[in-house]
Amino acid sequence: MSTAAIDRIIDLESFAEFSAAKIAADAAACEAAGARGFWTVERLHDPFLPLAFASTATTTIDLGTSVTVALSRSPMTVAYASHDLQALTGGRFILGLGPQHKSHVANRFSMPSDHPLGRMREFVGALRTIWKSWNTQRPLNFRGQFYTHTLMPPYVCPPPNPFGPPRIFMAAVGPKMAELAGEIADGVIAPPFSTVKFLSEILLPAVERGLARSGRTWDEFTVMCLPMTVVGASPSEQERASSSARLELALHSSPADARALFDLHGLGSLCDQVTEIFLSGAPDHAARMTALVTDEILDLFAVVGRHDEILDRAQHRFAGMANRVAPIIYTAAPDNGQALTSALRTARVEHTG
Repeated sequence: MSTAAIDRIIDLESFAEFSAAKIAADAAACEAAGARGFWTVERLHDPFLPLAFASTATTTIDLGTSVTVALSRSPMTVAYASHDLQALTGGRFILGLGPQHKSHVANRFSMPSDHPLGRMREFVGALRTIWKSWNTQRPLNFRGQFYTHTLMPPYVCPPPNPFGPPRIFMAAVGPKMAELAGEIADGVIAPPFSTVKFLSEILLPAVERGLARSGRTWDEFTVMCLPMTVVGASPSEQERASSSARLELALHSSPADARALFDLHGLGSLCDQVTEIFLSGAPDHAARMTALVTDEILDLFAVVGRHDEILDRAQHRFAGMANRVAPIIYTAAPDNGQALTSALRTARVEHTG
């Protein structure tokens, strides 16, 4: 793989940020600064709607979701939204899909959470079958164990998309989902706490097994990394900015599906300590979990530096492994994306991924 392209990922907090004009302006600024992609997060807001706004102010940049929670939805609802965004963006939309933790699927979304691997396989298969039905105007017939789509009367059937079906990227924390992504998706989105060792020894070999099963090569596939990136003008500012990153990293170590990654680096005890503190419900639990993440652990998982050097550092860290890098920025003050846009403007970013 060549040098990774730099993308921007946005995680909108307040409704002041969630406005059509601001999202469009942010996307346009990213495109002008040289970013290759503009991605939304599904956390506090719907992931699709901001991209409709972004599509009105951009012409070349890819627009995608990183990620849409698949198992909280029906493939049909995702198919309609993605079909529309593919048309609105002129073929620039990328559908990023992830299964989400079982507890969230079951208890937040009140949806079935069993067999996530089988459900994700069928979800992607159903999407491709639905889009093919619309684009060829032929009868819809998808019958699976978890999803069935056989009804598509003319009055609810969209016209063929002039830009074809969207690309699908799949989020993968473990090797089984990564292998599935290599088999059925157009790309994989690595977890934000990925390390070089995790990518080279676990995630990428799993993707390669999936690619071999599908008869494809790396040239037909995209690897996207979302590195935790701490930005500050000085070491003291970087230290202040690192607090949120340390807490986020500690929280990432708690879920069972992430345990293998931390065990890979001999950090199983960190997972145990974080879980114990979290379950204690102590009023100072956040500060105690943050303190567990030492400078050495932070440097292992995060990219730390000034605005003028973080992009080079991120690209260098994942050189030969990732086609796209979308830094998740941590700063000492509210940032709203300025750090990455500033870095893009001051750095010479070579887009060859």
